[in-house]
Amino acid sequence: MQVKTLQTKIKNLMRDWDKLKGRKYTVETAFYHLVEEVGELAQELVNKKRSPRKYSKEKLIDAIGDILIYAVLLASLYKVDIEKLILGIIEQDKKRMAKLRKRSRKGEK
Repeated sequence: MQVKTLQTKIKNLMRDWDKLKGRKYTVETAFYHLVEEVGELAQELVNKKRSPRKYSKEKLIDAIGDILIYAVLLASLYKVDIEKLILGIIEQDKKRMAKLRKRSRKGEK
């Protein structure tokens, strides 16, 4: 599936939730939900380390999925093309890595 298609599916899903619940997602509510899901992910990571009996891999995976959905929703609310954004970041990181490689080679000599 293309990233644009995924972004559209998520936008449509959240629009349907809006209709069902009689409200509209805003940047603020999407952000609050994103933070809530990050908190749920953090709780599972803590549980895995400190309280293994409470740890749930399913909850961890669900939190990651919800984080992705709310991040995409936020991008959509700001009219950000996620595919273009990610590809741009990858290119920037490749350039940074190339610079670091050059520096580390110079330091090795």
